Amino acid sequence: MKKDVLDYEMKNCDGIGVYCGTYKKYNEGSLYGMWIDFALCDDADEFFEVCRKLHDDEEDPELMFQDFQGFPRSLYSECLDAETVEKIIEYANMSDEDKEMLEDFAECYGGDVSDIDIDKVRDRCVGSGYTDFKDWCDEQADEMIDGVRVKL
Repeated sequence: MKKDVLDYEMKNCDGIGVYCGTYKKYNEGSLYGMWIDFALCDDADEFFEVCRKLHDDEEDPELMFQDFQGFPRSLYSECLDAETVEKIIEYANMSDEDKEMLEDFAECYGGDVSDIDIDKVRDRCVGSGYTDFKDWCDEQADEMIDGVRVKL
């Protein structure tokens, strides 16, 4: 872990993070917390250590993730678990191209971004001889249109 909790504060408006408070503080009328940047965390253990250190004024803080930004809604929960945090950290460290590919694939085929493996998407789309996901989508759309024309 870095030296200080503030080292993990999300400073970029376009970052990928959550606002971490606690249920105790919220129920007492306080919104005290901090935006934590997932890209600055190596893994879920580090993320939760930062959250607990942020709220070390409570004996056993019940963390409450009150808001989120920069990652798919399907990964967000007020009560994040370690597995989901790992997925968000992986998402935060993806290239913009991979993020777009993952989101487009989920939209095209239905399903939840959290259940899709980016390596499998790459193999299926780009690994099939396409230079990028857009080329693959264009060919899929052309095949669908041709199939509809044949049926008419």
